[in-house]
Amino acid sequence: MLKQQLDRVLKTTMDRRLMLHERGIDTLEDLLFYFPWRYSDESEFTRVIDLVDNEMQTVKGVVSSLFARKTQAGKLMLRCFVEDETGALEVLWFNQAYLQKLLHNGMDVIITGKPKLGRSQITMMSPKYEIPKGDELVHTGRMVPVYHSVGKITPKWFRDKIFPLLYLVDQVKDFLPTNFKEGEELMDLNKAIKEIHFPQDDQLLEKAKRRLAFDELFLLQLGAMQRKWYWQQQASRNPKKLVVENEVVNKMLSELPFILTGAQTAVLNDVLIDLERPYPMSRLVEGDVGSGKTVVAAAALLATIT
Repeated sequence: MLKQQLDRVLKTTMDRRLMLHERGIDTLEDLLFYFPWRYSDESEFTRVIDLVDNEMQTVKGVVSSLFARKTQAGKLMLRCFVEDETGALEVLWFNQAYLQKLLHNGMDVIITGKPKLGRSQITMMSPKYEIPKGDELVHTGRMVPVYHSVGKITPKWFRDKIFPLLYLVDQVKDFLPTNFKEGEELMDLNKAIKEIHFPQDDQLLEKAKRRLAFDELFLLQLGAMQRKWYWQQQASRNPKKLVVENEVVNKMLSELPFILTGAQTAVLNDVLIDLERPYPMSRLVEGDVGSGKTVVAAAALLATIT
């Protein structure tokens, strides 16, 4: 199911499918692994009487009146009043005629936007809205996921399409053993994917991020080890071993005005052993300024001179 092409399971336009294809989103699995890049916390509802001027807030209320008219500039203005137990909020939308059929008096609605507090009324211009359906909200009244737009495909489109598909996440195979996840306190992969899209709270979101970040780094490291193993196998078929000149190295070290520390000696010995292997060395020597990296490198270089 997860490998099915999007055009077989999602109703969308050819233009959108091409835009998604250019971003590498072709299957249901690709879509479920297209994660939000940030979140808008709209989980707290504010009463109309408590609204603060020009700050993003969310109001839950009932549509009490709705009418449309043309402005002097020729735009269609839809004027709506949303009421809660403390007062009424004026909401204005422009050139969105479809809202006349979508909204009606007595309907529950959730509005998110920046109010303007006037002398006699409070107004929101072109806010986000959602008509509650069931127990869980998608676009407002929660930690709202914000996806990168793809061409003309908006974050709202991704929320609309991904939310009803989250049940398919249970088909994703978790490649980490249960005892390892428990020992490292890592969230199950299925739950992490659900929480990264539509988190229930900050704590679960952080756990989801931690699990997915671990997976990304783990798979990168695993891929690097796999490539290293491959070219080691290739090199072993045509070995090119270096002969380390220990006498030359020892002579150099004896002429230094200081004696190598135990750590410097151990690192140099590891490097010299690597040089004698039948495949290229892959080693990083790390240390603070003045810790002896240069003398180790110089000794290793001298050891290869025959």
